[in-house]
Amino acid sequence: MPENNTVQTAFRQMEAERRRMLLARTTLQRRSFEARAEPRPDLLTLAEVKPAPQDWLWEPYLPAGMLAMLSGDPGSGTTYLALAIAAALTRKARVLYLSAENSPERVVRTRFDALGGNPQRFHLLRASVTGAGEETRYAPVSLSDLKLLNQALLQTSPRLLIVDPVQSYLDAAPTGPIQHPWSWLAGLCRLSEKHGCCTLLVRHLTKGRTGRAAARALGPLDLTGTVRSELLAGISSHDPQQRAMAHVKSNVGPLGPALSYSITTEGAFHWTGKSLLAVHSLVAPDIPPEEQGALGEAVAFLRQTLAERPLQAAAILSAAGKAGIAQVTLRRAKFLMGIESRHNGADGLWYWQLPGQDVTLSNLKNQEDSPIPATLLAGQGATGSSW
Repeated sequence: MPENNTVQTAFRQMEAERRRMLLARTTLQRRSFEARAEPRPDLLTLAEVKPAPQDWLWEPYLPAGMLAMLSGDPGSGTTYLALAIAAALTRKARVLYLSAENSPERVVRTRFDALGGNPQRFHLLRASVTGAGEETRYAPVSLSDLKLLNQALLQTSPRLLIVDPVQSYLDAAPTGPIQHPWSWLAGLCRLSEKHGCCTLLVRHLTKGRTGRAAARALGPLDLTGTVRSELLAGISSHDPQQRAMAHVKSNVGPLGPALSYSITTEGAFHWTGKSLLAVHSLVAPDIPPEEQGALGEAVAFLRQTLAERPLQAAAILSAAGKAGIAQVTLRRAKFLMGIESRHNGADGLWYWQLPGQDVTLSNLKNQEDSPIPATLLAGQGATGSSW
């Protein structure tokens, strides 16, 4: 019996020690989990930050290591623009492309080849894959899956990540609206900075041609506030043949000039230089056919009249009246073209000026002798309908 008591005592001691160790391990695991789960502030003292110049993928439109966005109405050519930028970049660097709406064979490869891109440097992220063999499963890519995106970026090392369109890669609630984009936006910002690539979000606007572009966006309005640069693609409300990509927002530098482009009926894309189209005309309501002739005359009149320098508003209104252009039509053309009204402190008068004209009003001489070209005063040159 004494021997049995000794064995039993030893067994109880061993069991007590095992339980103690198990409790200690459980406590340690719980504390470790709580340390991970409990939010902690990520603080950075500015003195520890070294100033660095802004790196550009395409200055001043696409900053490296940041989010940018290309917005446009359906049919404005946002996919063509995204692929044109990608094709130019693949001559020197790689591109990672997410597209849920465009066929790789019929749309992406066809357009990309026509744009002269290097397909060896162009990669498509098609799905999230799990398992192998007969157990392989494919799932849609979501921008909230930051681990998957990080792996794709590590494997391809792109300088540009394109998401076309961004609405196809957002997690939607059962009722439809996209909920709280800040979590994945913050993660996407970190990934862009980590990999030194520019992430270009292609965003579709609603079909209605009224109101500000941001208010017509499909999806969260937070996108415009988060991206560092935004481009707006659109078609002139007066001439469907006129297209432009305007730079409407930049937090890292000055806005770049609007660039015009064309898309032929055969599907060929071409950059055609700087554009004089104003942002207003890219998002303005469509013009009824019966009003296009008169408005076209007013636009042509203003374009020719203000081509060389700003002019006095009163003189322009007077000359337009002599040319048979109604004031209401002239002011509508002024709005569509983005013409600015500026007050000249030197003579106390108001002037109209084309967007982008670099002229100091106080340096203008008195315009009373010949405020408007004689041909326009005679009503000539204001009858054309082209932009």
